[in-house]
Parts: sequence; structure tokens; C-alpha cells
Amino acid sequence: MNASPFFDRSRFFARVDALGHPALLQWTKQLRAICDERFGSNSDALFASWKEILNQLPVLTDCSLDASGDVIKVCGDHPNPMDGVRESLLRLNPWRVGPYQLAGVDVDAEWRSDMKWNRIASMVYFDGAKVLDVGCNNGYFGFKALAAGAQWVMGVDPFLLYNVQHEVFARYLDDCSAFGVMPIAGAEIPEGLKVFDVALSMGVLYHRKNPIGHLEMLHGTLRKRGQLILETMAIDSDSADVIVPEDKFAKMRGIWFMPTVGMLKRWLQRTGFEDVRIIDVSVTDASEQRRTDFMPFESLTDFLDPQNARLTIEGYPAAARVVISAVRGH
Repeated sequence: MNASPFFDRSRFFARVDALGHPALLQWTKQLRAICDERFGSNSDALFASWKEILNQLPVLTDCSLDASGDVIKVCGDHPNPMDGVRESLLRLNPWRVGPYQLAGVDVDAEWRSDMKWNRIASMVYFDGAKVLDVGCNNGYFGFKALAAGAQWVMGVDPFLLYNVQHEVFARYLDDCSAFGVMPIAGAEIPEGLKVFDVALSMGVLYHRKNPIGHLEMLHGTLRKRGQLILETMAIDSDSADVIVPEDKFAKMRGIWFMPTVGMLKRWLQRTGFEDVRIIDVSVTDASEQRRTDFMPFESLTDFLDPQNARLTIEGYPAAARVVISAVRGH
């Protein structure tokens, strides 16, 4: 059953405040007001329709979350699958990250995020960690971090649809107090928190007009020797170069800079990170990112030159996905 009203973050804030960290105490006070405004006082018609979908989801009892495998599952005492659940979840499209199984329904998201997770899982010590996930979407990586032993996870994502998707879990779990998703952008995170043990930035950097500012923000959130995991698109080259697209890159207008792997390493070093290590460089294919019923819009194959998958549709070198680990040195 739903143990608390939707978008209620009070138990999560209580958990964070129990640390007694002055900067966190000040921030959670601000976050309470932001959540009240963006969730509680939001009169947008689309947001209201999403909330109605949440309210219409069937009630289950004795539910548990299993994030030990590639597919994160919410299980309860119900037949598989429950009537009407799939249709309701489809009305919350697009599901960008997953996969999930919710009330017996397989939510096949655009990204097989388990493949990204498996690249980083052995490189991070999550046990007892306070984790920040910037651009968390609906929370896939946060749930995996909790299963790996994290103390608690704060996710931030300004897109309300992804916050609503996260609330589906609140519909079915008695206690989500170890994971709070906040409806804010990374730029709204205060400077100099210096509190998180691990910061995740998974598929965010290339959307930033100011990538250096994004890295500086992440640096400021971490305690000394705290670890950053940066997953982003980049050109697979050791040279220190960057492409500035004339208009769009892989049909994405919001990409301002596409650095090489060598330039990424330099940016991280210039923003105060040490022990910069390349964990993985790989080329995404349609087994990892593709169109599905739960994300029926354009996806990877639409973004590449149909005659040469090494080029974007605009003729730029196709980007690889790179995963980098770095630590705050001071």
C-alpha cells in the first residue's frame, strides 16, 4: 500500500538531517520549500494528469524491491501482470532508463542501464556511502547504489515526469526514506557542500552549456577523497580537442561541446580532481539504446548516418561512451 502521500520527502529529509551536517541542514530546509512549490503547488495540467495516473495505480500489499539483478523488480502478492498497470505506465512515457518489472509488468526502457551499471559497479565502494546522483532520471542508479550498500541516495532531476515515474515506487513500497529525488537542476545545488562520498553524473555533461561549471559543482559536493563517476559521450581520442557543433549533434540541439577523452581528463584535472582513471570506453549499439513501447520516439539508430554508423546524421564523428573515475583531492 501507499505508506505516505505522493511526493512526501519528509522521512528522507529526517534521515539526512540526522547527520547534523550544517550545510546539509541548510540545504534540506531550502529543498523542503522547493518540493512544496514544485510538487504541492504545481497547477500545471500535464503534471495533474500524471498525478492522476499515480492515484489510479492498483494497490498492492507486502511489496518489496529487489535491485540485485539487471532488472529492478517490485514484487507483491498479485497475479502477473496486474490488469491496467501496463496501460498506466505507458501513459508515463517516455521511460528513458531501466529496465524494471513493476507489478508484473516489464518496463523495457530506452536504455539498458544495467549495462552502464555493470561498467562501474566494481569500481565504487558504495558500502555506507552518502551518494549524490545528478540527473538521476527516475532513479535506476540510485536503487542499484542502495542495493550495493549505500547509506542513502539523493537524486536530482528537474524534469517532473521522471520525478513522477520515481513516485510509482512510492506507490508500492512501505519505506523509500533512503532515496530522495529532488525536482531541481544541478545548477541549483549549493556550492561547497563537501559531504558526499560518491557523486554520479551519468549522461549529463554533454547537455551542459558550461561543462566546466558542471564539474566544479560536482567537485564541491564531495568530501575530501570523495569519488566522482562521470559517464558521458566523448570522441575516442587521447588528443585534447573538442567539437563545437554548428547546430545539432546526433539530432540533439542542446549539445554545445563534444570533447575527446583526452580533453575530458584535462577538464577534470583543471577542476581539482585527482587519480583520473578511464574505466571504460565503448560504442553504444542498439542492444543498449533503442526504441521500445515505453520509449516510442527516435533513438540511437535515428541519430547516426544510415550508411556509416561511425558518423552522426550531421556528419560528425560518432561519439563513444566513456566512464571516468576521479577523486576530490582537496
